[in-house]
Amino acid sequence: RSFADAIPKPRNRQWATAAVVPMLLLLIAVVVVPDAAWNAVGRWLTPWREIDRYTFAQIESLPADIIVPHGEEFQVVAKLRENTAWVPNSGEIRLDGQPSVTATQLDQRFEFSLPPQTSVSALNVRIGDVRESVAVRPVTRPELTAITASVTLPSYLEYTKRLTQDVRGGAISVVKGASVAFDAEVSRNLSEATVSAGNADIAGCTIRTPGLDVVDSSVFQFEWIDTLGLSSRKPFPLNIRAVDDTAPQVSCIQDEPLPVILSTDVITFSVSAGDDYGLRSMGLEWSGVEHPLYNPDPETAEKVVQAGGPEERFLSTQATFCAESDRVRPQFLRMRAWTEDYLPERGRVYSPAVMLHVLTPEDHAVWMSHQLRRWASRADDVYEQEMRLHDANCKMRRMDADRLLTHDNQRRLQQQVSSERTNAQRLSAVTGQGDKLIRQAMRNPEMLVGHLETFAQALKQLRGIAENKMPSVADLLAEATQAKRSKPLPVNTSSSNEAKSSSMAGNDRSTAGAASK
Repeated sequence: RSFADAIPKPRNRQWATAAVVPMLLLLIAVVVVPDAAWNAVGRWLTPWREIDRYTFAQIESLPADIIVPHGEEFQVVAKLRENTAWVPNSGEIRLDGQPSVTATQLDQRFEFSLPPQTSVSALNVRIGDVRESVAVRPVTRPELTAITASVTLPSYLEYTKRLTQDVRGGAISVVKGASVAFDAEVSRNLSEATVSAGNADIAGCTIRTPGLDVVDSSVFQFEWIDTLGLSSRKPFPLNIRAVDDTAPQVSCIQDEPLPVILSTDVITFSVSAGDDYGLRSMGLEWSGVEHPLYNPDPETAEKVVQAGGPEERFLSTQATFCAESDRVRPQFLRMRAWTEDYLPERGRVYSPAVMLHVLTPEDHAVWMSHQLRRWASRADDVYEQEMRLHDANCKMRRMDADRLLTHDNQRRLQQQVSSERTNAQRLSAVTGQGDKLIRQAMRNPEMLVGHLETFAQALKQLRGIAENKMPSVADLLAEATQAKRSKPLPVNTSSSNEAKSSSMAGNDRSTAGAASK
C-alpha cells in the first residue's frame, strides 16, 4: 500500500499564488498610480484615520455648507486642481428632490446655475469619479437699516455743533463749503465695505466714512459684504446736492393799515424773518420820500427790533413806530423791515415797503374833516337811493293783488328785492367806513368833540337802518313775489312797516344832512 494517500496534500503553491498575485497587483498600482495606491494602503492599514478617498479627477475643496441668497438663483463653481489626473468634459450636480443640473468644463471650471432655494437642502456633486455632498443654506442678504449724515457747516456760520440728518431716502442737500460724514448700519456684521468717494471703516455692522468736503453735487455708491460672504443686492446710491447759502426772507405787515397817521400814534408791525441756517439781527428802516416842494430833505433812520444768533433760523416780533418818540418829523415815509444772515458778502435783505403819511395834529384834523364830509356825502347818496326805492314800494303797495301777480309787476318786485338788498350792503359798507373814521378822529385832540358827536349819532342811526329795517323790507318784498292769488299778499300787510321805515329814514336824512353841514 502506498502511504502517500494517508498524509495531507500540501497547498503551499495555492497559498503562494494567493499572496503573490495581490502583491503583484499592488506593485503594479504603486508603479502606475502611486498616489492612488498609497491612499488605498493608508486607508486599509489605518481605518481609524480620516483619509479622503483618492480620485483621478481632483477638484478644489468645497465648503461644508454653501450660503446662498434666499429666494434667488445662485451659482456653484467647482474648479479642477492643477495636478488632476483626469479632466472630465462635464459634471453633474443635484439638489434633494430636484432635477439634476449639468455643466460643461471650461478652463478647468464647472459653473452650475441653480434655481432659487428657500430651505436648507443637500447638494450632491458628481464630476468624473468625484462624489461629494454639501449643505445649501439660504440666507437673506444684508440690508441697509439706517444711514445718518453728520454735517459740519462752514466756519462763517459760527455753528458750535454738527447737524445730523437721516438720509435713508438717498439724497441730502449740503451747503457748499461744508464737510459731511456718513454712518451706515447694516442688518448683519460686515467683513468688507467700500464707498466710491474713498475709504470706509467697519465697526461690526456699521460703515463709517471720513469727512468729505462738499464743493459740487455728486453721487456716492455704498457696497458691503457680510461675514457670511453675502453682498448687498445692489449698491446704495447717495445723492449729495451742493447748494448755495440762500438769502433770508423778511416780511413787514402793518397791524392796522391807515393811510394817514398822527405823529403821536404808535403804529405796530408784525415783523418776521427766516433763513436756512441763522439770522444775525432784524430791524426797521424808514426813509422820507423826496419831494422838491414838501420834502426836499428826507430823513433816513433805523432801529434793531430783535437780535438773532447763529442757530436762530426764525425771528418774529411786534415792532412799534412812533414819529414823535423816534424823533421823526411829519412827512411821507417809506417803512420796511430788514434782516441779515451770516454770509459776509450778502448784506441786508429788505421787505416790501409800507407807506406811511405822518401828519401833525393840526394837519390831521383838516384831513379828517375832509374825509368825514366825503363820508357824509356817500351816506346821503345811499339815503337818496333808499327814498327812491321807498316811493316805488308805495306805488306797488297801492296795487291790488291781481295786478301785483301779473308778470311785469312780479318782475318789478324781484328787481325791488335786489335793489333793497344791494342798497343795504352799500349802507353797511358806509357805516363800517364811518366807524373807522370816527375812531381815527378820536385819537386827535384837535378834533371838535361836538362835531364828532354829531357824526357818531348819525352813524348810530344809519347802522340801525342797515341792520334791521332795510333787510326786513327786502324780505317782505321777496315774500310778495311768492304770493298766491288765493290769499292776501304780505306786501300789503307790511305797509305800516314800510311807513315806519320811511319815517325813520327821513329822520336819518336830517341827521346825516346836519353832519355834512
